[in-house]
Amino acid sequence: MHDVFGNSITIARFDEPASGLRVDSKFHTDHFPLAEAKLEIEA
Repeated sequence: MHDVFGNSITIARFDEPASGLRVDSKFHTDHFPLAEAKLEIEA
């Protein structure tokens, strides 16, 4: 689900208490830069 800012969130529920919580996360992204913009400047 998403919050009001568009961030992805999740809810976790557990059946019993534990002495700790470990979260492992991996993230991969590819960067595709846009072509350089050609701007016309008035005299």
